[in-house]
Amino acid sequence: MQTTGNLGLKKPEGTDIVDIADLNGNMDILDNAVNGKVDKVTGKQLSTNDYTAAEKTKLGGIATGANNYTHPVTHPPAIIAQDASNRFVTDTEKTAWNAKETPAGAQAKADAAVAAAKADYIRQPGYAATSGTAAAYIAVLTPAPTTTPDGFGITIVPHVTNGANPTLSVNGLAAAPLKDQKGVAYAAGKLIAGKPYAFRRVGTDFLADSAGGSGNAVAGDIRAGKTAATDVGDITGTLQVQTGGTVTPGATAVVKPAGIYDTAITVAGVNVPAAKVLSDTTIAGTKGTIPIANPVVSSHWAANQVSYGAYSGDGIPYLYLQAPNGHFLNGVNWVRYREPNFNSAYFRSDVSMFGVQGTLPVITSGGDPAQGVGLWPDGALAVYPSEGYRKGGSGAGEIKVSPVQLQSVTPLQPGNIRAGVMIFGVTGNLQPGPPYFEKTTQNPYGTDRFDVGFAPRLVYVVINSSGRGNNSAYSSIDTGWGLTHNYGSNAMISSIEVSGNSVSVAGFETLNSWTIRVYG
Repeated sequence: MQTTGNLGLKKPEGTDIVDIADLNGNMDILDNAVNGKVDKVTGKQLSTNDYTAAEKTKLGGIATGANNYTHPVTHPPAIIAQDASNRFVTDTEKTAWNAKETPAGAQAKADAAVAAAKADYIRQPGYAATSGTAAAYIAVLTPAPTTTPDGFGITIVPHVTNGANPTLSVNGLAAAPLKDQKGVAYAAGKLIAGKPYAFRRVGTDFLADSAGGSGNAVAGDIRAGKTAATDVGDITGTLQVQTGGTVTPGATAVVKPAGIYDTAITVAGVNVPAAKVLSDTTIAGTKGTIPIANPVVSSHWAANQVSYGAYSGDGIPYLYLQAPNGHFLNGVNWVRYREPNFNSAYFRSDVSMFGVQGTLPVITSGGDPAQGVGLWPDGALAVYPSEGYRKGGSGAGEIKVSPVQLQSVTPLQPGNIRAGVMIFGVTGNLQPGPPYFEKTTQNPYGTDRFDVGFAPRLVYVVINSSGRGNNSAYSSIDTGWGLTHNYGSNAMISSIEVSGNSVSVAGFETLNSWTIRVYG
């Protein structure tokens, strides 16, 4: 049987017999072990260190906020606060202070610097009144320069006005020419006595430090009453002062007198309508927009359209040709309009239009023979006249149709005309035959009575009936006007009676139609 490592509790194995005494013994060991333990408090942890009463007393004697501090033997300067009265000084600063100039030394150095500055005539130009002659000035400076290098500056006050090509000698050094800023030697009278002039040494010359008054202007170049310094001295201007104003362009030139204008000269703007100026022309800065139309054919230009009408001024008809709008016709002598129908054959031969004589024949005499005849679909006569103009009416171009022409299209023959009768120059030879009369009545009913204009000899009636078919009946003087039916069983005529020139037909019923033929 095995046991646990800490409390020695018995652990039966699989082959051991479980003994109640062993179990009870384990329980007692556990109970005793639990009794010796400290209860766990919520929020607190157990420690392996024992806290003694002595330690507790020691901790109670420490003041609030106290710590375990030992003051060091040395510490860095950074922990020391500095102010205006308390500063650290470095070894470098102490050395620099110790090397400072004494008042006497500083004064000596200052005096040396002043002397050096006075002797530097490049940075500090000298000043002297001259002596010598008008052509050879002499100047003396203190301190005395030993050379006059480039940039050496000096202002002189000539004791006399200069002569031609003057020179300057400084403190006995070699003389150098005095010239203007452009390097031109002075003419006599340019350097006025008692006036200061500044120069700089440039190369071998003393050049003027500023241009000063010079120039070649004359009085007429300067405003009247004003003066100017020139190469020949001061001059007074004579150029007149003029008044400006507005200049309005016109057909002639506007001339403004020469002079100085104190007020503006305003040239009035020109309003040029571009639409009224040719496209190859510019007026006052405005380019025209009217197209220039060159002739298409020779010197002709096609009109836009043509119209015809009377002129209100005289009431006479005119032909109006419309020129192209908005164009300049360059080299165009004629405006033309194409009209294919303007043909001499289309107007009378006794009329001239625009210089063209008409060729259409004018027919004024009567008896103009017809060129032919024909018939219209309704049987009317068609006459074909000769070509030409005829006013119409009696004696003004009647068309003559011959009998032969009529006979070619109508039954105008002698045999069709009663004997002794003439029609259009044709005399008839038709002998009279027996009289004849014919009449058709639709939906007849009852008695139909009429006069035929002659004494009847035979009356023949043809009947049409949709219900009983066709039928006929007749009566004649030869039968004593007795009624005879062709179809007795279908008789539909009840009587035919004749009295003088009068005929009367009566039927049994309403029929579709009947045709009554009467022979004389």
